[in-house]
Amino acid sequence: MRKPDRIVYLDADVIISFLSGEAQRLPIIEAFFEEVTASKGAVLLITSVITQAEVSFLIDERDSASFRSEAEQIIDDFWRDETLLSVVELNPDIALIARDIQRSARSAGKKPLKPMDAIHLATAKWAGASQLFTYNIAHFKPHEQSASVIILEPYASQPRLTGL
Repeated sequence: MRKPDRIVYLDADVIISFLSGEAQRLPIIEAFFEEVTASKGAVLLITSVITQAEVSFLIDERDSASFRSEAEQIIDDFWRDETLLSVVELNPDIALIARDIQRSARSAGKKPLKPMDAIHLATAKWAGASQLFTYNIAHFKPHEQSASVIILEPYASQPRLTGL
C-alpha cells in the first residue's frame, strides 16, 4: 500500500450530510469521494472512532422520537465499508493533544472547543492530516493554528454539475 500524499480528516457533519443525501452538499461530497477513490491511495480519508457514536441519526431523524430501520442500515453499511475511510482509535497521545489544544485556546483568550471536538482536531493532528473537512467552520477555525491543520468545507477539484 502506498504512503498517502494527503490525509484529510472528516468531521461527523460531513458524513451525516453524505448519508442523509443532503441536496446542497451531496454533489460535492460525492465528487470528493470519487477523487479519493481514483487517487488509488494518494489521498487518505480518516476520522476518529468517536465519529461512529456521533453519526447516530440521519438529518431527517434528529428531532424525531421514531427512527427508520433503513436509516440505521445506511449508517451501518457505511461503517462496514473500509475502502473509503479509515477509523482512528482514540489513544492517550490523542487525548493529550486534545488537552493541549484546549489549554492553548484558553491561554490565548479563545473559547475552548467541546471535548469531543477537541478530540476530532487532535486526531487530525496526531494522524498527520493536512486538512479537516467540516461544515462547522466557525467552531473549529480559531483552533486551526494550534493544531496545524487547515479547517475548511469539503471541496472537489472537479465538482459535479447539477441540474443539467
